[in-house]
Amino acid sequence: MQSLFSWVTSKTKPRLAIAKASHSPHSLALYRALRNTRDTQHPISLQIYLPSCQTPCSCCTTTTPRVASLASSHDYLQALKNELTLIASQLSQHNVIKQLEIHGSSHFLSLAQLGELMGFIEQKLCLQADFFNDYHLTLDPARYDWGDISKLHQLGFNHVTFGINLNDHSGLNPLRHVRRLIEAARTFQFRSIGCQVFYPQQASKAAHWQPLLDELSWLMPDRLQFIAHASTANPALTVSPYLCSALRTFTAADYTHLGNGQFSLGDDDLTIAYEEGFLAHAEQGYTAHQKSYQIGVGVGAVTRIQQFEGANTASMAHYLALSLTPQLSITRTQPLTSGEQYQADLQQAWLCQYQLTLTQLQHAFTPAQSTAFYQLMQHLTLLSEAQLVNLTDQRCTLTATGRLIALPLWQSIAAYLPVNTL
Repeated sequence: MQSLFSWVTSKTKPRLAIAKASHSPHSLALYRALRNTRDTQHPISLQIYLPSCQTPCSCCTTTTPRVASLASSHDYLQALKNELTLIASQLSQHNVIKQLEIHGSSHFLSLAQLGELMGFIEQKLCLQADFFNDYHLTLDPARYDWGDISKLHQLGFNHVTFGINLNDHSGLNPLRHVRRLIEAARTFQFRSIGCQVFYPQQASKAAHWQPLLDELSWLMPDRLQFIAHASTANPALTVSPYLCSALRTFTAADYTHLGNGQFSLGDDDLTIAYEEGFLAHAEQGYTAHQKSYQIGVGVGAVTRIQQFEGANTASMAHYLALSLTPQLSITRTQPLTSGEQYQADLQQAWLCQYQLTLTQLQHAFTPAQSTAFYQLMQHLTLLSEAQLVNLTDQRCTLTATGRLIALPLWQSIAAYLPVNTL
C-alpha cells in the first residue's frame, strides 16, 4: 500500500521541479496551461514537428531552407524526448492523446527512430493505439515500401497520407508508388488513408490532371486534399481550374467537399464531424478533434490550450540548446483577447459552417468604425458578383466554388476587421 509520504511527494514532484529551476515567463505560462489540462483531464492533440526538406517534396506543405542540415536526426530525436519529458511532468494518464500528428518530413527520422519516439511517448503520456484515436503521418511514397507500411502500423500509426507532387519532373506517373502503398495500408487495416496532392499553376500540367483525378477516384482513398504549390500559389481570389476539375470529379464520386480543396468519403471521421456539426479547421486542414487541446513539440511547434497560444523557437540551434537545459522551448506566448477569440470564432464559422450573418460581422465594429464596416460590405458585394459568395440582407454564404478557396476568402475579409475587436 502506498504511504502517505510517497503519495504526497508524487503529487507535488512536478511543482517542486519547476521551483528548483529558473524558468522564463513563457515556460511558466505554458506550465500553468498544462496543469489546467491535467486537472480537467482534457484529451490532447499532440503535434510533433520535424524539420522540413531543403527542397519541396511530396509530403511537406512548407519548406525550411537548410534546417535539415543543421541537426542530425539523433540530436533532434533526443531534443524531442527532453521536451516531451518536461511536458509529461505536468500531465497525467487521464490526458488521453486523441490525435497524434507528425508534421514536416517524416523520413527525417528512420523507422527505428520513429519507433523509439512512439515508444517514448507511450511511456511518458497516454498513447492508446486503438480504433477511436487518430495517429497520423504523411509519407513521400517514393521512400517507402509495403514492409515499411506494416512496420508503421505496428508502431501504432492508424492513419496515413501519401503525398503526390505534380511538380515531379521525372515524366513518370506521379501515382506509380501510391497504388501499391494504398493497397498495403488497406491490407494492414489503417483506419484512414489519404492523398495530399500538390498542384502547380502552369498550364503545361493540365493535360495530365484529369487522368490523375480519374485514377485517384478509382483508388478511392478516404481523404483527399489539394494544395497549391507554395511557389506558385495564386494570391488573387480566383479559383484554379485544377480545383474546379477536382470538385466535379469527386463530388460525382460521392465525396463530401469540406472546403479548401479537401474531400472525404461518407464514412470518414471528417464527413461525420461535418454532418454532426463538430468539424473544425486547424493549420493543416480540417479536423474532427475540435475538443482536444493542441500541444506542439519541436522546432516552431504551436500550442493552443483554451485562450493560451504559444510557439516554440523557430531556430534549430536555439531549440537544440534549450533542450540541454530544464527550460521548455517555447519563446512566444500570446493569450487571446476577447476580440481575438471573437475573430477566431468567426473564422471557424466561415470555414466550417460556410456562412456568417451580417450581424456577426457588424458586431466586430464599434459605431465609430462604421466606415470600415461599409468598406467590408463593398468587398463582400464584389465577392458576390464574382459568384464566390451569396450575399443577402441577413447573411453571407459561400458558394460551392467559393468553398474551394474558403481560407483565402476569409483572409480577405479579416483584413477589414478591426485589430482590437470588442
